[in-house]
Amino acid sequence: MKHIGTMLIALLWYSGAWAQDLILLRNAGEIRAEVREITDTHVLYRPWNGPEEVLSLPRNEIFSITYRNGEKDLFMEDPAPTAIEEYPWPEVSKTYRPGDLFDENGVRGLVISVTDGGRHGLILSLDQKELPWVGEENRQTLAGTEKLASGWKIRYVYYGGVELGVVDRSDGWRNRVRLFEVLASTGFSLSDFPAFEWCEARGSGWYLPALDELKGLWTLIGGAEEDGKFSLGDYEAARKRFNAYMTQYGGDPYPRLPAFSFWSSTEKDAGRAYGCDVGCSPDIVWRAYRKPYGEILDEGGGKASEWSVRAVHKF
Repeated sequence: MKHIGTMLIALLWYSGAWAQDLILLRNAGEIRAEVREITDTHVLYRPWNGPEEVLSLPRNEIFSITYRNGEKDLFMEDPAPTAIEEYPWPEVSKTYRPGDLFDENGVRGLVISVTDGGRHGLILSLDQKELPWVGEENRQTLAGTEKLASGWKIRYVYYGGVELGVVDRSDGWRNRVRLFEVLASTGFSLSDFPAFEWCEARGSGWYLPALDELKGLWTLIGGAEEDGKFSLGDYEAARKRFNAYMTQYGGDPYPRLPAFSFWSSTEKDAGRAYGCDVGCSPDIVWRAYRKPYGEILDEGGGKASEWSVRAVHKF
């Protein structure tokens, strides 16, 4: 297979600034992008007309890439996704709406989003835990290392962690698969990542949601539609709406104010990951910056911070 290097990708990018590359996935999905680099295991790209940050996609999920100059690379020689990627779908006997209780085949939780007329969707666990994204030993790995960011020196020991490449914004199951790949090739264990470990302990099919998967929760109980004002009273109203579902279905209420934040599995960098502030938007983790859902504020929160963790399950 032809290997496209970083320099060639850069030349393609500069020579065709208004064109785009087409990534065809093995599941027939398409991604229009600017491909930046192809490594032995991943393709690095920037979504076309999307955020400026570079995302990563495993090569074994890609069928082909058609570049803006017409050249094409095939990736079918890469090993197929491993068995860990196979999702344990529960049987579904009826249709659901957001806010319903799903309770079938031993899977029980709050429905936060649906597709296919309610035959499929996403369930949020009824229990929760306050946890950091990474554990203490992981945080100490880069103790003493410093990175210059916006003129300020950031000590990784404060933010905590190493970069894993769990950057998928739409499917936390893919982030779970990536995490297990990292664990298999490093000295880390699942216990080094408490938020992931807690979700894994919920049982087969449960996982830490990706950032955009939490949009359903925000849509169900959130309220901030505009940039700007969102009072503590608004937070309390959203929390009460959420806790009403928990009371109805026997779940854990959200415990505290003023924050109303849940960890996602989507990573920002070595020190930060994204969270969902239900009062504002799943994109926003700092309440000082409030925007409608869909506008990315590229901040992220320190992985050492303790936020609420809820697992999700597909149906």
